[in-house]
Amino acid sequence: MLESHRVTRVGDVRERYVDVRVVAATNRDLEADVAAGRFRRDLYFRLSAATLHLPPLRQRPRELPLLAAAFLDDACRHNGRAAMRISDDAMEVLLAHSWPGNIRELRNLMQYVAAALAGDVLRAEHVGERLGRQRAVPAPSPVTVPGDPPQFRPLADEVRELEITRIREAIIATGGNQTRAAGLLAMPVRTFFEKAKLYGLTPKKKRYDH
Repeated sequence: MLESHRVTRVGDVRERYVDVRVVAATNRDLEADVAAGRFRRDLYFRLSAATLHLPPLRQRPRELPLLAAAFLDDACRHNGRAAMRISDDAMEVLLAHSWPGNIRELRNLMQYVAAALAGDVLRAEHVGERLGRQRAVPAPSPVTVPGDPPQFRPLADEVRELEITRIREAIIATGGNQTRAAGLLAMPVRTFFEKAKLYGLTPKKKRYDH
């Protein structure tokens, strides 16, 4: 079915065409599993036509501030409240956390914050309490190397570029299926549709011969 797009129903004698794509996700090294005989080689090559590698959040510290701000803005809008700001000490706690729950854990934290806190600033004690810490442990301070001063751009521009990149990668990985692409990014389908249209990433519909 993965190659021919045709199936025969149980009890039927006629093949039927199905317009379907399979999106699979795993946290395992499938190439190693194939080599060890733990995963079927033929199935692996059928599923790996387009592969999207998303490193865990703990390995993407540069993206975390952008993602946290974007999730918090979305959560505030959803709750009909004014925008909130993440303080520097709260960001240090977020950067020090290992994020075993990955992107979903960060998004859920921001949704909780927007719903539960009355103030307009997210502080370290709020984050530390929610993450189950007795005391907030800040991330180690980076070593300052003399040289050219860092170049800053509006945060909204960097968030926009990150969204465009991830949405484009997800659309490619799913062969243009926006519903499944939204699932890859743990993003509400409606929000994904709106952003894909906004950024001009809506894939063209394909026609199939039956």
